[in-house]
Amino acid sequence: MLAVIGNTVIDLFLHNIADLPRASGDEFTGGNLIWCQEPVAASMGGNGANVAYVFAALGGRVTLFSALGVDWAGGLLQEWLAREKVSLKGIYQDKSIPTSTNVVLTDQANNRLSFFYAGADASLDYSKIDLELLLGHQFLLICGYPLLPALRGETAGRILALARARGLKTAMDIGPAIGQPVLLTEIKGFFPDIDYLLGNFTEINTLTGEQEMEDSLACLEANGYQGWVVAKQGEKGVNLYQIGKRLELYVPAYQVPVRGTVGAGDTFDAAFLWGLQQGFDEKTAARWGNAAASLVVATGGLVRAPSREEIEKVINYR
Repeated sequence: MLAVIGNTVIDLFLHNIADLPRASGDEFTGGNLIWCQEPVAASMGGNGANVAYVFAALGGRVTLFSALGVDWAGGLLQEWLAREKVSLKGIYQDKSIPTSTNVVLTDQANNRLSFFYAGADASLDYSKIDLELLLGHQFLLICGYPLLPALRGETAGRILALARARGLKTAMDIGPAIGQPVLLTEIKGFFPDIDYLLGNFTEINTLTGEQEMEDSLACLEANGYQGWVVAKQGEKGVNLYQIGKRLELYVPAYQVPVRGTVGAGDTFDAAFLWGLQQGFDEKTAARWGNAAASLVVATGGLVRAPSREEIEKVINYR
């Protein structure tokens, strides 16, 4: 069983825009009226919701700990999550703050503009986490961490320490690299309570203040981290480092046409952790993560969760 602490967002997409908009007054003009080839599409977003959604679609038992407003967006998100059998017992419903939203405009070259409202996620704090429910799981993932300001720092460290004391395996994804970045001084105090530290190369190097991954690994070890580093590289695959044992593994990506990358990193996390809970070793679990992420990229983003059968086909085809 997986417990996910993370953000939940409703995404509103406009795809395939010929020219991204620019400001040019408050009237409809040839410059600011953008003709679209596709209708607005609503989908589930947020790192926590995405991971829980994909993990449940793979047949895993998962509880999402997140915050939603009492509004149409929150209701729609709960309906989508419940359909995949994600447990919503960890959801805190905030009557005073609307659900987090993200409006995404994408042009024909996959350039993206996003308009983000932090909403209820920003209010998720220690008091809104049902700890007894959380501690009844086998694995804990904290993700979307930079977008959960009320949980950052000592609060996250406290939750991780409680989880480890209860015997849970723990993981933390330090992305996305937006807003106030995650720095070493903020999280090194709870390194002993993290089994898997996930992020892309930029996020991990930003964490340590280094320019090269080799230097970042040395920095993490010098500051007491002994667990796994899972360094995602998109189309270049993923590098796995077991710092305490000086072990390095590489798992190549599956090459597919790039039609959209939204949700691919979260999909990797979900399939990777699902693989670990099946008893797979880290390299095999990462292979599942890469295959699942490739299906999302090839279909234009996380419009639906990939199935186990689809992932196995990708793995076996190679």
